[in-house]
Amino acid sequence: GVLDVSLRTTDGCTEIVVRDDGAGFIVTEHRRMGTSVGLFLVDVLIEQLEGRLEITSESSGTTCRIMIPAREK
Repeated sequence: GVLDVSLRTTDGCTEIVVRDDGAGFIVTEHRRMGTSVGLFLVDVLIEQLEGRLEITSESSGTTCRIMIPAREK
């Protein structure tokens, strides 16, 4: 399989995108809220960073997008 990871800063936000070309899975709020250890850890990290997570999945793969707002220094 192919895994693509990107990191960029746009509009005062840091965006991390992870895509794969797997079979995908059904995205539900229950699944997103951490029914696996990996998703649980992502949810905890996003909460601590006051960020946002978007997961989209289709037959051509899954995309996880994490947006973290910039913090003032």
